[in-house]
Amino acid sequence: MLYPVEDHALRRQTGQRKLTFVCRTCGNKEVMSPETLAKPVYKNVVTHTEKEKMVTTMNVTMDPTLSRTYNVRCTKCDAHEAVYFQCPTGRSDSALVLQYVCVVCQHTWLSSDQE
Repeated sequence: MLYPVEDHALRRQTGQRKLTFVCRTCGNKEVMSPETLAKPVYKNVVTHTEKEKMVTTMNVTMDPTLSRTYNVRCTKCDAHEAVYFQCPTGRSDSALVLQYVCVVCQHTWLSSDQE
């Protein structure tokens, strides 16, 4: 397996920095060229649907680290206590909204739904 290291001898001699991969077992070295570094080895793009983003666990209301509010009203059971956290919405995931979870009935809604 090759591990990234910096060639210190080359840097002292020429002042250049080159990325080198070295095998820790046999000492084999491979100097990376600019063309090789420009190509990604692997790119993983994950796209989510709106339904996947709204999945919450049933125990989320018992989590003491989440923020809790008493200033909202659940539209399902009329309770006034909910936990909330930020979650992405939309395709670009650049916009964040608050997701509320009712402590009594576990009904979920977004802060954008209240407006």
